[in-house]
Amino acid sequence: MKVIPCKTFLVGEYAVLSGGEAIGLATGPGFTITTEKFNYHAESAAALFLQSQEFYKVHSSAPGGFGKSTAEFIFAYLSRYKSATDFKTILQSYLSLFDKNPAQRPSGADLVIQCLGGVTHIKTEKAKSVAGVWPFENLGFVLVSTGLKIATHEHLKNLNRDEIRDLPILSGQVVSAFLKADQNAFFDELTVWKRALESKGLTHPDVLSLMANLNAEIGQKLSSTYIIKQCGAFGADVIIIIFEKNQKEVIKNIVKKFELVIVAAEDEITDGALSFDDKRTN
Repeated sequence: MKVIPCKTFLVGEYAVLSGGEAIGLATGPGFTITTEKFNYHAESAAALFLQSQEFYKVHSSAPGGFGKSTAEFIFAYLSRYKSATDFKTILQSYLSLFDKNPAQRPSGADLVIQCLGGVTHIKTEKAKSVAGVWPFENLGFVLVSTGLKIATHEHLKNLNRDEIRDLPILSGQVVSAFLKADQNAFFDELTVWKRALESKGLTHPDVLSLMANLNAEIGQKLSSTYIIKQCGAFGADVIIIIFEKNQKEVIKNIVKKFELVIVAAEDEITDGALSFDDKRTN
């Protein structure tokens, strides 16, 4: 059975809406398709593609978020074009669904991550994005579900895109440090990115409080470098904690103390939905 990975933005959420670069993480546990029919939201990509709200339900053991709506579209697309491996065509098909409602058009970055898999470098020209690997030998991460969920399509409706046009510069600096595996620069630039999201009001208040509480607890236990960052739309669904690998058990125990769920870690990065040799479309 085909499994479509979960996705998380390491950096670049919002920047991708203005043509910026991003780094995405494709991880388990992933999504599978069931035999149960389901009435999709009329504005979802799967319903728009099928010209119907009914399709097979998609399941994951992950909590809400992590790219479920995009996984629904990919399954719907592959059910019609069973031998499809042309990533560029899938991306174009996905984006064209929103031609009548451009204010609701997503960036397509979620689809890029879930199709290509791995540690995905989402480029300005998204069809040239590539799948890579986690470059930091000494760093690990955990993806933690906050238990919050917002409707991304509703959030995009109300987003003032003029206020995020400067974000591609900042995301590009993080991406550059990441691709060079420059650990110090990566932490510095990712901190700048995190603070920019917060200053623009792009982080859920409950997540701000949660990160502050986690930071207070982790700061007491760790003397080494770490960062806690919100991920995705309104920073609501997921936070990532990046730390030195030898501190993983400490981090896991703290997360458990907060009664939060770890969904995936750096050793659970996985392949994408498409399985062909060259995933780049030049």
